[in-house]
Amino acid sequence: MRQGGVDIPRRRSAAESLNNFSSSVARSVNYLSQSFDANHANIHVHLPEPEYGSEVSPLIETNSNAIYEGPELTPVASYETAILLLKSSPIQTVFNSINVLIGLGIFSIPLAFHYSGWICGFLILTFSAFSTNRTAVILGDIMSRHSQLRSYQDIGVYCYGSIVGFMIVIIFAFDLYGAGISMVLLFSDSLNALMGWDKTVLKSVCCFILMVLNFMPLRILSFLSLMGILCTSSTCLIIILSGFVRSEHPGSLLDYMPTNVWPVSTTGLLFSLGLFMAPWGGHATFPEIYIDQEEPEKYGKCMSVSFGFSYAVDLLTGIVGFLMFGSTVQGEVTNNILMGDYPKLLQHSLVLLMGLLPISKLPLMSRPILTILDQYFPAILGRMILSGLYLGAACVFQDFSSVVALLGAGVCFTVCIVLPSSFAISEGGGKQGDSSRGSFYLWWGLIVVGGAGAILGTLGVLLRG
Repeated sequence: MRQGGVDIPRRRSAAESLNNFSSSVARSVNYLSQSFDANHANIHVHLPEPEYGSEVSPLIETNSNAIYEGPELTPVASYETAILLLKSSPIQTVFNSINVLIGLGIFSIPLAFHYSGWICGFLILTFSAFSTNRTAVILGDIMSRHSQLRSYQDIGVYCYGSIVGFMIVIIFAFDLYGAGISMVLLFSDSLNALMGWDKTVLKSVCCFILMVLNFMPLRILSFLSLMGILCTSSTCLIIILSGFVRSEHPGSLLDYMPTNVWPVSTTGLLFSLGLFMAPWGGHATFPEIYIDQEEPEKYGKCMSVSFGFSYAVDLLTGIVGFLMFGSTVQGEVTNNILMGDYPKLLQHSLVLLMGLLPISKLPLMSRPILTILDQYFPAILGRMILSGLYLGAACVFQDFSSVVALLGAGVCFTVCIVLPSSFAISEGGGKQGDSSRGSFYLWWGLIVVGGAGAILGTLGVLLRG
């Protein structure tokens, strides 16, 4: 948009900024909301001229002889300065990034350690954190060189053309739908574990609640994101606390279970690849985080802090869950606590959190899909179709860990490692000796390892059934 001969960036609503960082799956919500918005690339906001008078004409006539008595008023230097005041500080950037990275995948990390063993599991989790941190930084580096780029898709289109951009849309649509299925499974599994209610009935209840919430405006749904953050954090604390409540295994940190150093099987090792990779799938949101910063030059340091903290939380949860339950750990470690001999207060608190967590995230995740459906169906019918699709898939795919592993292997390896590394090479980051963006061997090595991880991880899910 131009005003007075000066380019002015498009305004971004507060609700949009909040939704960008509302949950560990906000990567898909933010990206698809932009991708399917009508004429996204050509949206301009035109500020109307006053109907009478010039741009400097007062809106309210005042007495020209009036005298102002008070402190000197400092005018805002420019529109750009006003926008800068609304952007995120480095600390806020770290919080937003951590919110993106810590999601539902954390509950399956103890099972991943069981399948992979201590040594391989530690190496895979560490590689996942290091590689995704490096590729998140390169996304910001590319955007710093090309200010017209505003999203992950923009980078893909800039580097490889519109076909790659369309493929990215398809990948994230699959990711978003799969994440929604995992939410419905988490809701039904958690309530079934403690109360014994029929899973199909619980899935139907969850999808009905989703259909009702999908009629609410985004400004109301955005407040549910805070509930999601609190639920995830509180659940991790309950898992650790439960380990000190019991004095005997299984389920105790004071008398921990036997564990395995090496993988239980080749299939188990392959299956664990997707589980370890799933928590790191926030790369579609990081371009938005970059452009939302007051100090973009600190983006790299913010990413290091965010990924370091998330790595520590993931590792701690995996170690605690594996030590507590060993080979008996389930796809959701929370189910072990719900079905174990623990104080009812802890179990009921956990059920409440597990029930609220999907409800807090599903409506926001579903909004981009509804944007598509609303173009072809009436509002009520579109919301009924979406809830039916979630319910049908949740009845077919019964295993929460399998859905998480498939998303981690099929989507996260591709979006978080392979594509950003290829963007770096396309941008010249693959030039030997270019230490600012990584060497030729680093990026090509990540492409090879990431591609192999996507194929082998998906194969592991299929072999496990």
